[in-house]
Amino acid sequence: MIVSASSLPISKVVNFQTHAAVGGTTSFTGYTVVGHVSGRFLPGTSNASVNHDNIWPSLDSQTKTEIGADDYREYDYVLLDKNGTQVYIGLPWIVPASLEAAQAYECHIVLSSFTPADEERVRQILRLNNQEVKTLTVQSVT
Repeated sequence: MIVSASSLPISKVVNFQTHAAVGGTTSFTGYTVVGHVSGRFLPGTSNASVNHDNIWPSLDSQTKTEIGADDYREYDYVLLDKNGTQVYIGLPWIVPASLEAAQAYECHIVLSSFTPADEERVRQILRLNNQEVKTLTVQSVT
């Protein structure tokens, strides 16, 4: 069975295992889905060909039949990001039962000596560190 792209929506943070090592690991934890791409349009830097060769022998016969040819270009990929490091994972490489949404957390911070003029600078610092600011409230303290 092959995981569907719809089970990996853009911006979702996911955890999963692969059938064999991709870049030296089979465990992917806390990766953000940033895109989907056909194997026909992968960039040369994706390492998909090498990773496919490593994983193909580990796939079950049903999955191989679904794919068709022993060719990394025959299936779709998900582009993942974690702390600025991106990796392409072939959908057939993912162990379906292992796929789960990562636990989401929110962070609430109270800053002292904060002025309304600091708001945009704080937002920029957080954006530069891949953090989405959902709300930022400035209150006067007496």
